Amino acid sequence: MTYFNRFACCLVNYGHTRSIICDTQRNNYYLIPNSLYILLIEEFPNFSIEEIYDNYGEENEKHLKDYLNFLLVNEIGFIDTQIIKELIPLNYKVAEPISSIIIDLSKESFFLEDSVQIAKFIDTNRIKQLQIRCYDLV
Repeated sequence: MTYFNRFACCLVNYGHTRSIICDTQRNNYYLIPNSLYILLIEEFPNFSIEEIYDNYGEENEKHLKDYLNFLLVNEIGFIDTQIIKELIPLNYKVAEPISSIIIDLSKESFFLEDSVQIAKFIDTNRIKQLQIRCYDLV
């Protein structure tokens, strides 16, 4: 049995139409299909490559081989005889606080109507930087 182990420095994010692998060590990123994201997050950490081939069937074997080749060529991970738990990347789902806001004003803006809510939001979230850009004389 062989397993694909992804390096901890290669973070994966899911997107609406496609996903991304961010290699934080090499400062590279790779846009990938969402199907590869599912393999990286759900399949590879839990099953052997042989089990994945069996589950996906012969019609998807070429896609799986292409995905594995892509991952190995770009050094996103490596193949070993076991899943190395120490290499499983951390789950970085920590929301960052909002630190800056840009408000664009034009004749069509409803800023005055929403200004009290915006001021409360800025105060509550301790916004450090505020930029107001005016495109028209108001």
